Amino acid sequence: MAIKIKSIMIFKIILKLHDMEKQGLKPNISEFFRYTKFRPETFYKHKAVLITLKLIEEEKTSQFPFHTHLKLTEKGRRIAKALKEIEETLF
Repeated sequence: MAIKIKSIMIFKIILKLHDMEKQGLKPNISEFFRYTKFRPETFYKHKAVLITLKLIEEEKTSQFPFHTHLKLTEKGRRIAKALKEIEETLF
């Protein structure tokens, strides 16, 4: 399955989720938007690719209030760590 990543935003989303996880946060989608200041349209535009590539997962709560939590998969964590290394090397 070949999927072309056409936007750097996918990497930004992964890095933000990684930062949140390092702080011990398991954000729901609303918290993610508040933390990142990303527009919802931006996230939803890339969400399907992130899930298809198995970089993030959604966990939905079964009790009220219903929330959808976001988390990196192991593959997503490995990519986030590699991106962090690249970022640290460049800057």
